[in-house]
Amino acid sequence: MSLLSGTIQPPLLSLFSSTSQPPLTTFFTHLSPLHPKESFITFLPDSSTPSRSKYHHVPRHPTPGTLSDPVIHIQSPTLHETYIQSGTSKTSFTQFNSQNHTSQFKKSSSVRKQPTRNRVKPLGIELPFITFQFRPLGKRHVCFEIGLVDTKGLEGVVRISSFQKDPKVYSERRIPMIQLPLKLPVGGRTMLTPWTEMVLDLNLLLGLFQTLPRTNSSIEAGNGMERHTKRMKVGNEERYTKRQVADIEEEDEEDEQEEEEDDDDEESGLGGMRTSKEETQLPSGKLASVSYVRVYANCRLRRIWFVSCLPGSSISALPLLLPRLPRFHIPTSRYFTVYHPPHCIGFGQ
Repeated sequence: MSLLSGTIQPPLLSLFSSTSQPPLTTFFTHLSPLHPKESFITFLPDSSTPSRSKYHHVPRHPTPGTLSDPVIHIQSPTLHETYIQSGTSKTSFTQFNSQNHTSQFKKSSSVRKQPTRNRVKPLGIELPFITFQFRPLGKRHVCFEIGLVDTKGLEGVVRISSFQKDPKVYSERRIPMIQLPLKLPVGGRTMLTPWTEMVLDLNLLLGLFQTLPRTNSSIEAGNGMERHTKRMKVGNEERYTKRQVADIEEEDEEDEQEEEEDDDDEESGLGGMRTSKEETQLPSGKLASVSYVRVYANCRLRRIWFVSCLPGSSISALPLLLPRLPRFHIPTSRYFTVYHPPHCIGFGQ
């Protein structure tokens, strides 16, 4: 059961627009409990930085090429604990319903923090292309996450982040995941705008579960957290915070469930590892639907939309409906397309 099940989906479907009212109708938010004063999600004009706000916004000063529209600002010293999300994974939704009907559901810490979180349904969007229109906050890293379901009903997660160096598959997770690196444009005085459009072919990404090298997620997660541990200054205090971890926790209740499963496996002699039969159950083939979309800190977000085909196809009205930004095609990845703004004066819309 999904949010859009049984509906006829148009060739262009807007999931998020900062100019809509209210813009976060289908989203829920999550803020870092470790840094409540430095973690926030707010709406503001992209062309200005609030001077009397209680939060310390980044960047501090307006930059060239900003937009006059209001945008959503997601900022936190701990990237993995502050995000917005629309929809939920099919696995989490099914588990919650089964536990709720059998009266065996235990409230976890995440449920207390986000009371309506587990009541969200999977999106069920069937369009194969998704576009994010965003800008990073200075030199801070960004991360995007998409839940996919193939035609066999198998679920997987695609996570794209600017701190990831190599593409990998984490097949031992309860929901298999692939992580892909994202190369952000380097800012400069000749850059027309800091805004970027990232276009993802979800059918192409779904096939990577079978082709990319598999990795022990538990070992890599620990090493990744140590690599990205960084000393930061917050106000007048100095803290050590763990940022941009290579394996961001999917959900608090899922982590608790995995710990319980690992304990059971250790008692049975498996040492917390899944069997080879379970490891082979990776998604493949064609896309059936998108279950959820999650955007982490630190970025400003303007729009997220799905299309049935890319601009220039048989749908003549499609390019007119898309946001108009300076676009210069630079294939920075073999897995998806990023449209960077041009780096020389004279290139425009």
